[in-house]
Amino acid sequence: MCIRIFFALFLFIQIATFPLIGHASQEQDQTQSSQQEGEVLPSMIRAVEANAGDDQSALVNTESFFSAEKSVISQGREEGVSYVWSFGDGATGMGRDVSHVYKEPGEYRATVIIEDSGINSKDSDDIIVRVMEDAIFLMYTEDVPQESIAEAVTAGQRNNFLVHLLGVKKDAQDFVLENNLSNELLERTAEIRKSKLIVLWTEGSIGINALARFGQTIKNPGDFSKKGIVVVEESSSNILARLAQPIFDIFTPQYLLIASPRLVSQIIQDTTTDTVIANVQQSGEQFRILGIHSRRDVSTLTPYNFFSVFINWLINRGVSVNTVFLILMLPIIATIVAFSRQIIGIKTFGIYIPTILTITLATTGLKEGLIILAMILCIGTIARMVLKKLRLLYLPRVALVLTLVSFAMLALLSASTYYRTLNLIGVSIFPILILIVLVEEFVKVQMEEGTKTATFITTETLAIAIVGYYVVQTSFVRNFVLSYPEIVLITVLINYILGRWHGLRLLEYYRFRNVLAVISEQKESKKKVPQDHENEQG
Repeated sequence: MCIRIFFALFLFIQIATFPLIGHASQEQDQTQSSQQEGEVLPSMIRAVEANAGDDQSALVNTESFFSAEKSVISQGREEGVSYVWSFGDGATGMGRDVSHVYKEPGEYRATVIIEDSGINSKDSDDIIVRVMEDAIFLMYTEDVPQESIAEAVTAGQRNNFLVHLLGVKKDAQDFVLENNLSNELLERTAEIRKSKLIVLWTEGSIGINALARFGQTIKNPGDFSKKGIVVVEESSSNILARLAQPIFDIFTPQYLLIASPRLVSQIIQDTTTDTVIANVQQSGEQFRILGIHSRRDVSTLTPYNFFSVFINWLINRGVSVNTVFLILMLPIIATIVAFSRQIIGIKTFGIYIPTILTITLATTGLKEGLIILAMILCIGTIARMVLKKLRLLYLPRVALVLTLVSFAMLALLSASTYYRTLNLIGVSIFPILILIVLVEEFVKVQMEEGTKTATFITTETLAIAIVGYYVVQTSFVRNFVLSYPEIVLITVLINYILGRWHGLRLLEYYRFRNVLAVISEQKESKKKVPQDHENEQG
């Protein structure tokens, strides 16, 4: 009986407390769930962590790209995040991915500031951007030691060059590899166009053939007249030179050099023609320069190509191609002046001044040379008229004229710094001195024969010099003279024939046309007299 009463009481207690236990259990589950949610939410909403990427190198006046895609942003909050870029030169940009063009070379710090205003989180990061003035395009194969490539890149960066690299894995036949390389070059045409030096450091002729195919495929490879091409090879053999010659014919670069690998760093120091040749010449290493002069095969000396062999030897010893060409043109220009005087009858200030004036115009440029010459002649004329009243002796008077001309040249150079269209800053002093020498001859003729005669002779001298200038600037003449320098020897025979000429000049036929007409009539009348006499006898 007691057991039954105890069991009934136990059941009653269990039934009465069940809702409370269930409610407490539910509250406990909700508390645990809330705790789990509290642990999960902070893990999903994180503070912003900015990442501007890696340091980079860029080229002046070329678009550079920046991206903060590696930054840490909470999932689902990308739209509420702002990106502000500061490029270090005063310019700014907005957005995760931006681009910028630097106008001046130097080292800049590009900074990105990322802000998530919804969770009040903000962070920044910066990178270093080295902006170079010029670029070098270096193509190499895997057989080239990596330390050599790294040394070349370091030398380029040290001399303010951005180095574009194109590494080649030699995992196919040469002709397949050359085709793949030419396609790679086509994709990177923009880099090649903006590079000042192209370096081919590949095994055998792979790089040469790929670059030649690239030049034949692309319609506009760009202006290579101010670029250099260097083929890196241990031996500059005749076979390699013949293979590389078509590159010069296709691109006509400022220079095409076959050089030893040990010369790469020296070449990269300064890519201008004269400096490159001077550096490699002083190194004592073997090198070879290809150009118009090397189009002919002059490996064998014959009576017909001895001059070509000599010219080729000079250029490969480091003598400038332009210097050789202008020296070869001197006898040709002098022959033109002699022909214009002896056959046509054009008067000039002798033969020396128009010849040197032609070379001067070729080195300064026609526009710049004429501007300097016009200024010198005007100042010289004005100075002579002013100094004439002082009754000075000839030499002191000319010295004063040259002094005033020198001051005028300084004023003209000063003006050219403000008016860049004059383009006189880069003109060498020696052409200017040669033009100043013309003043003495001009003043001398003015004093002896008058201003009118001096002006007339000066005009004819200048006309002959301009004709000579266009002859020198003609690409056909340049190619022909450098390829066949023996043609200059013909001027010896031409000048001998001109020296034996004793007839009237062409302008004299016009000048003495009335006299010649009278002489012709007299000859005709003399012919008629014997005929009339014979008729009378008949």
